[in-house]
Parts: sequence; structure tokens; C-alpha cells
Amino acid sequence: MAASIMNAAAQSEQLSVRRLAQRVGTYTGLSFIGTAQSLANEMEAWLQQGVSDRFNIMFPFVPAGIDVRSRRVASGRPTID
Repeated sequence: MAASIMNAAAQSEQLSVRRLAQRVGTYTGLSFIGTAQSLANEMEAWLQQGVSDRFNIMFPFVPAGIDVRSRRVASGRPTID
């Protein structure tokens, strides 16, 4: 949300700072579900069409070893040798 939209909502609905933070800090975005390839294809299409300029990757939980896995994916070696 842009600052002006948040300010207008806070004023018109008489939101406290806490209530405003709860509203804008809650995940309400689109979820992509599928294989790694289908997710990559969908994200690439959004970027090419100018629908999005970036994505936030959010996990419902963080499994052990996620940092190791993330480094491997980023390096182009997603599988464990």
C-alpha cells in the first residue's frame, strides 16, 4: 500500500497505529502453487508483462537447512550431490 492510501484509510476508519500495522503487515497476496518449473514460468511471465517488478518469497515454516538449500539454488546447483 502506498503511504497516501494507508494514511487515508487510517483517517477515514480512525485506525490506531496498531490497527493500521496489523492491516498492512498481514499477508494478503497471491500464492503460486506448483512445481519449481511452473512457478518460475509464472513469475517470469509476470515480470515480462510488467505486472510485477519483484516477488517476496514467504514460507509458512522454515525447515532446518533452508540456508544451505537457498545457497545451492542461488548458485545453480539445486540438487544435493
